[in-house]
Amino acid sequence: TLNDVHFVDNETGVSGGAIHARHFLSDGAYLKMNTVEFDDNDAKKNGGAIASIYDGVIDVDNGTFTSNIAGQNGGAIYIGVDMNYGSSDGTGSDSTDHGTINFSGLNRFEGNIAGVAGGAIYNDAGGTVNFGGTTVFKDNKVGKYAGLNDIHNLGTVNILNGATVTMNGGVTGNAGTFNLAEGAVLNMGSSTISQSSIVIDGTVFADVLTDGSSKYIDRADKTENKREN
Repeated sequence: TLNDVHFVDNETGVSGGAIHARHFLSDGAYLKMNTVEFDDNDAKKNGGAIASIYDGVIDVDNGTFTSNIAGQNGGAIYIGVDMNYGSSDGTGSDSTDHGTINFSGLNRFEGNIAGVAGGAIYNDAGGTVNFGGTTVFKDNKVGKYAGLNDIHNLGTVNILNGATVTMNGGVTGNAGTFNLAEGAVLNMGSSTISQSSIVIDGTVFADVLTDGSSKYIDRADKTENKREN
């Protein structure tokens, strides 16, 4: 458990600029963080602030992620696999397990940058991100001069009952699943949610554009999709 910790100006040539968590749920792997800040951390590969490898669980209660950079995926947080985890000489096989990250309290992601995908968060296939409490995404980007992007999701993102999420960079990843529970609120502004499967049982607020249209939620299947503009 980490309480009242500020991670600033850390860097790595691999993944996880401040924290690289290689943890197995079968071994009781569980990292809990209360009132933490991650500022200006840098990973050459994935997860500018945090890289979560294997299937362990991370809980974040009141976290701030600002101006973290990943050369590849997940400007602030990467949840997924790692290359050559079985050997230090680069000859091992790739990991296949994926973890879970749970947010509660007040969390903020601002000005994080990923070189390839997931300006703030990259969630690989099999990974799960659960949003409780209130989470605000602002001005997270993919590529220094590219467009806004908050989450690249190939796994599952759940916005839980009673939670509020506000974003201006939206969600990408046509293979992912996005669930907004009853009693949850998503403020998506003029961003777009693009996923394979989307279930909307909560409330969505989206900006109306000058031509009278609004940004929309795009899904590959025909799962129930309700929206308020």
